[in-house]
Amino acid sequence: MTDKKFTVIRGGIDLPPEIDKRSFCTAYATDTRLMGVLGVCIHWEIEKNEIADDFYQFFYLDAEEYAIENYRSVRGNNPEEIHKVESTLIGGLGGERIPLTERECRLLLLEFAELNERYRQPFPDGYEEYSFLLEPCEAPDRHERNALMKKICTPITGEYQLIHYF
Repeated sequence: MTDKKFTVIRGGIDLPPEIDKRSFCTAYATDTRLMGVLGVCIHWEIEKNEIADDFYQFFYLDAEEYAIENYRSVRGNNPEEIHKVESTLIGGLGGERIPLTERECRLLLLEFAELNERYRQPFPDGYEEYSFLLEPCEAPDRHERNALMKKICTPITGEYQLIHYF
């Protein structure tokens, strides 16, 4: 029997940027939940070795079939790149951009992550970049949940709009 020697070769997948500190800046969701889908954008300031950078996360959420369906991120503050990803991923949804808090983002993403499990849908690529947002947190009470739902649903202003959503 001969001894075989193995060599470990580094793969081609880039790991997420290592960070020392992450600070929530802003976030928004489209108010298109009644259509069954919505987009979410979260802007962070990240720090590595005392050098600050911007980090944007974009999510496409589908409440009917795919849950957290798509995810993209942008590191840095290149307006053209941010706009391109935003337009490609969630620009077609229309609706208004509704500001969200960090907690509201986490609650929303946790809810959709539960749908991923229920629908047996895989999480989109980049999981290592957003998995921290899916860590369990204190459950919302009924009022907090209703307030969030109200935020992400456009107000129904007429009978035709009501019929359309039903």
